[in-house]
Amino acid sequence: MKKHFIAIIIAIIIVGCGHNHNHEACDHDEILQLTAYSVNFEIFAEATPFVIGQKSDIWAHLTHLENFKPLA
Repeated sequence: MKKHFIAIIIAIIIVGCGHNHNHEACDHDEILQLTAYSVNFEIFAEATPFVIGQKSDIWAHLTHLENFKPLA
């Protein structure tokens, strides 16, 4: 479970604003969305792209696949 979460965070960092341009004039309104599954859980993560000097938000939703209820 922990390995999946770490893999998703790394993927978000890699997918974040990876192209070279003037970040001051850059407007990133898109939300990155990733989903991963294990035998027992689903993790759905959303993040605003990582941009140097700007705040980024990450949300993670963990769900039990047995009953589709959120992880407490």
